[in-house]
Amino acid sequence: MLSVASATNSEDALVFSFVLRNPATAQASPGISVSGSILSAGAGGLTSPFTSVAMVEASGALLGVADAAEPLLTLVPTVALASMGQSSPFAGAENTLTLTLQFAQDMAVGSTLTIAGLTGTNTPDTSALAVNPAP
Repeated sequence: MLSVASATNSEDALVFSFVLRNPATAQASPGISVSGSILSAGAGGLTSPFTSVAMVEASGALLGVADAAEPLLTLVPTVALASMGQSSPFAGAENTLTLTLQFAQDMAVGSTLTIAGLTGTNTPDTSALAVNPAP
């Protein structure tokens, strides 16, 4: 329940924001509607329901993905390009592996990327390995 703090006119838009957690799986943007009721302080406490109203959904790109601004649309991040190379093929030599990943969507500052499953090296698992951005 929300209380109106100051009088509004019919031309005034009331804007509400809700923080939700998206599901862990992909889903299409569903049709969204809203309904409710208004307890009018100016009409002697009369409660008036308002019927379900279909929402005009936002559209457009978000974080580099077309149409991702549609409400409740969720995507699982995908890799658009993945490649790996090395600096030396010689036994006993220091070898720098270069992993290149390009995602199909933008990555926000503070995102964490975890790389797992690299096997066949003589390097122990550690979080202290240097990660260098591409020049």
